[in-house]
Amino acid sequence: MSPRDGGSRGSVQGYSVGGKTGTSEPPKEDVDFGYVASFVAVSPADNPEIVVLVALYNPQNGNASGGRMAGPVVSKILSEVLPYLGISADKIDIGTTTSSNSFISVPDVQNKTVTEAQKVLTNAGFRTQINTTGNKNEVLVSEQVPTKDTMLPNNSLVVLYTENDSVRTSTTVPDLNGLTASQAADSLKAKNLNISIDGSGLVVSQDPPNGTSVEQGSVVKITLQNQ
Repeated sequence: MSPRDGGSRGSVQGYSVGGKTGTSEPPKEDVDFGYVASFVAVSPADNPEIVVLVALYNPQNGNASGGRMAGPVVSKILSEVLPYLGISADKIDIGTTTSSNSFISVPDVQNKTVTEAQKVLTNAGFRTQINTTGNKNEVLVSEQVPTKDTMLPNNSLVVLYTENDSVRTSTTVPDLNGLTASQAADSLKAKNLNISIDGSGLVVSQDPPNGTSVEQGSVVKITLQNQ
C-alpha cells in the first residue's frame, strides 16, 4: 500500500493490504453536504478474502483526506476482523528477519472470553498459555502478557489471566550472549519468554540481563552485531 496517497494509514502489521483512498467534494447546489472521506481495502492483497469500505461524511476536523481520516478506521477494523475470521498472518522466519516492521502486533483480547481470546490469538499467529478453573466460554480475560500492540515474531507466546486465576508464574532470563537470533529465540521459547531483535549478527547485549526473574510471556530485547 503506497504511503504517497495516505494508504499506509490503512496497513495492518503482519498482513498484506491493498487499498485506495477517496475524497469527494460536495455538490455545488448543496455545499452544506460537506466532503466525504473514504477508504476501500482488501486483504490479503495477493488473494483477497475480505473487503472493507469506510466512508466518513462531512468530517469536522478540517481535513477531508480519505487516507488520513478513514485509513486508521480501516486499519483498526482489519486488525480485529482478520484474526477473528481465521485468516493467518504472514509467516516470519526469525532466523533471517530482524526488522521490527516484519513483526506482528499482539491483538487486544482483554474482556473477551478465554475461548474467543485464544481463537483470535491463534489465528493471528501466536501461541497462548492460560490456567483457568472456570468455563472458558464464560470466563473473561482480565490481563495479557505481553500487552496489546506489542510487536513480536510469528509463533510468540501470549499468557492470559482471568479474575478467577491471576497467579503469576516467573522464570529466569537465560544468557544469550554470542548466540544467533534463532538460537536466542529457541532459548527464550524454552523459558516461555518472547524476543525483540535489534540489528544482525550475534547477540552482544540483552535486556533484561541474564539471571533476571520475569513473568512468563515477557519480552527480552536482544541487540545483535556482526562479528
